[in-house]
Amino acid sequence: MALIARRLQGKTVISVLHRLETALEYDRIAVLENGRVMHFGSPAEVLRDSGLFSTMRKDG
Repeated sequence: MALIARRLQGKTVISVLHRLETALEYDRIAVLENGRVMHFGSPAEVLRDSGLFSTMRKDG
């Protein structure tokens, strides 16, 4: 992950993640539900505000 972060520094990256813990390393994340962005912000903001992301992380 560190190599990727260095290579992509200053660039916008869109990733589809299966390991939710990886999302915590990003500056901003979006939580989609039924094809719609339900929550967007820093990982801390999304964890605080998104019941879906928090639940998936706990269950994960």
